Amino acid sequence: MIEQLSATNAPVLVGLIVLSMTLVRLVERLIDNRLTKRNGKKSIAPPVGGGCRGLTEEEHAALMRLDDSHAKYDSDGTPLWYVPRSLGATLEKIAVSLDKTAVRQRDILKIQQDILDRIRRWEDSTSRIEVSKRMG
Repeated sequence: MIEQLSATNAPVLVGLIVLSMTLVRLVERLIDNRLTKRNGKKSIAPPVGGGCRGLTEEEHAALMRLDDSHAKYDSDGTPLWYVPRSLGATLEKIAVSLDKTAVRQRDILKIQQDILDRIRRWEDSTSRIEVSKRMG
């Protein structure tokens, strides 16, 4: 069982690692492009030893906060930044439930309107009878 889990999770983990590395490179490139436009020169040199040279302290702190947020997990072991696949199914169930509730509420409203109409007709018919009895 454990071998099956690790075998099925390995491609997912590799994909997440590649995705995170790509995002880091993308952030580096975006920062470099923005600084190049602002200063007219490149300030981020290619990383040496896995670090980013040329970042300001604020940019480095922001990158570290992003890294910290990606390192947080919930009680089930799911990363907090990850949207689980089951969320779509859960939202679909909620939407179906809301649709059923709306239909039932519309039916209840129609029944209430019918009851009010009957009460008004009854009041009209009884008041006419009372009026005619008093006059006669």
